[in-house]
Amino acid sequence: VSVCFSENGSQIVTASEDRTAKVWNASTGECMCSLRGHMYAVSSAAFSPDRRHIVTASRDRTAKVWNPLTGECVRTLAGHGDIVWSAEFSPDGTSIVTASWDGTAKVWNAQIGECVRTLAVNREPLWSAVFSPDGSSIVTASGDGTARIWNVRRGICVRTLAQKNGDLPSAVFSPDGNYILTTGEESEDEYSPVQAPDESCMLSPTHNATAKVRNLRTGECVCTLAGHNGGTHSALFSPDGRYILTTGEDRMAKVWSLSTGKCVRTLGEHTRDVISAVFSPDGFRIATANDDGSASVWNTRVCSILLEVRRLSLRPRNAR
Repeated sequence: VSVCFSENGSQIVTASEDRTAKVWNASTGECMCSLRGHMYAVSSAAFSPDRRHIVTASRDRTAKVWNPLTGECVRTLAGHGDIVWSAEFSPDGTSIVTASWDGTAKVWNAQIGECVRTLAVNREPLWSAVFSPDGSSIVTASGDGTARIWNVRRGICVRTLAQKNGDLPSAVFSPDGNYILTTGEESEDEYSPVQAPDESCMLSPTHNATAKVRNLRTGECVCTLAGHNGGTHSALFSPDGRYILTTGEDRMAKVWSLSTGKCVRTLGEHTRDVISAVFSPDGFRIATANDDGSASVWNTRVCSILLEVRRLSLRPRNAR
């Protein structure tokens, strides 16, 4: 299950194991559209920057591009040899990057659906791939415990970040390019001596209970975030880069201050693991996706949770 806001925050798209993605009104909780066409579970869903399209990734080894107004699949991206775990648009909306368990990430022309670049890591599964804020780089997260930064135009790996223990299920660039957040076991990470790209901040979560904030260029740990009882599923910076949002097996989502390293708010009341969570583009709301098949939207002011404003059912019986 995944959850994502549209660029203006008016809509939410969720991905579910019921083989659908659904578009919701973020204010009312009304299901506006169901995207049906994948043969197996949908692992991720994300809006294009202009909100005119949605891209989904699926265990059926494909990604699909949809018109969210009609629910029509307008393009299928086929070429991976295993599960596609993530798919997202570039910041300008012209490209899509997908990550697969076949050990590759692929860059696609979003308009015609042609694969224009394959980033081959190794035989280890890739969990995620995302663009840098300027679209010039991609960071991939791999089952071998490494995050790699790629030059999109040249298709080469320019830096590798490796942790000694455990998996690395996701990695994303931060807004300001100054820090990297990793979550994992209590062990020191190894940094390759390759020069960092211009957009040099990323966030790397693994299925463990701690998160560390580091300067990407030096590798220095500036603070450690520890507070989840069990593993963490995801981690993300707020749009202004001042806060970090984590989700875990303890049925909690937590908001952390980057400046102090302290947990400033806990979002409880979930009945199962919180699989993913995102800030709205203005930072005033948080959406969480729960392993029980529901999503929640939380109202925030300077990351103070005021109330749970909407409960969204991801189950198909309530959606058209």
